Amino acid sequence: MSTPATPVPTPAPIAVGDYRCLTLGEARTALTRDGFTLGTVVTNPTGGSPDDTWVVQAQLPSAGESRPSGTAIRFTVIAPGTACP
Repeated sequence: MSTPATPVPTPAPIAVGDYRCLTLGEARTALTRDGFTLGTVVTNPTGGSPDDTWVVQAQLPSAGESRPSGTAIRFTVIAPGTACP
């Protein structure tokens, strides 16, 4: 007779930080520190090749929402020098 497997507890969701108005490089460092991963990065307006100097304009999921560790956070970025709303 086999021994039943011990269930692995599911980690509690954690609150997503607010990465808006940080550079892409700063936001990537912060979300990794918070336990998340970088998801898709899109530009606003569409086009361009974002690098770590671009600024996060929006994120999904939103700041304060609870998500499991490792969740990919999607960023919309704007060109450096553009005012962050």
